[in-house]
Amino acid sequence: MQETLQFERIDDNQLLYRSQEFEIPGLEGSRPLRLWLPPDYYKSEQPWPLALFFDGQNIFDDEGTIAGGWHLHRILPERAAAKHPVPVVLALHHGPHRDQEMCPRDPFPGQSGKARLLLDWLDTFLLPRAFRKLHLRKEPAQTLIGGSSLGGLLALYALFYYPQNYGRALVMSPALWPDQFSIFQDIMLAKAHAKARVYIDHGEKEAPPEMPDIGRILFDQSKLMGDVLSVIGFDDKRMRWHADPEGEHNENSWRRRLPAALEFLYS
Repeated sequence: MQETLQFERIDDNQLLYRSQEFEIPGLEGSRPLRLWLPPDYYKSEQPWPLALFFDGQNIFDDEGTIAGGWHLHRILPERAAAKHPVPVVLALHHGPHRDQEMCPRDPFPGQSGKARLLLDWLDTFLLPRAFRKLHLRKEPAQTLIGGSSLGGLLALYALFYYPQNYGRALVMSPALWPDQFSIFQDIMLAKAHAKARVYIDHGEKEAPPEMPDIGRILFDQSKLMGDVLSVIGFDDKRMRWHADPEGEHNENSWRRRLPAALEFLYS
């Protein structure tokens, strides 16, 4: 019998759920999903867009984070109350070897990038079951994939290499450095969905004080990615680059920028 998605409600005040643990072929460890449903999910007859996030541990709660969670379950109800579009959210926890899971190519010498195994599992296992179980819009242009740091790298990669699945990408403080910034070559060799939209940002205070030059390089590479996306056809209506002068590399900064990112991606 094929494994199905099973969810247990974990918040009495919101439609917030946790799934059973999943094992992904080729990756170590098991991990659950978090599911958030809009307040009117059971009242509306219209299907909902889907947003899929990496690092599910950080998307809602503060526990185990550096600077608190993203608090997506507080930000989205505010949008819904203002009659702005909101998605159903699935947030996948990462396993014990996050660097390898999030990197399409080798992150460090002696470590193999295994992100394609994760994306293939999303493609063949998770998304088909999610679309069967949940009342979702099935057009790729209505499905968002998002993350921060290496999760942002993988969201951008997925947008270009799985256009049959994703048409929107939320890319916060992306770690573009693996395999000598090979993501630039990767996106030049692939093609995103014709209606794809990208939000990409980076903070100007993300580097440790002892490594300011590295911080500037990483910031400049994210800005360069915005320029490259513009060159290959992402105009102002399809791509938003945002530089955050006070942004650090933590959940507090991503949480602060999240409302504006959602506004652009769902405008």
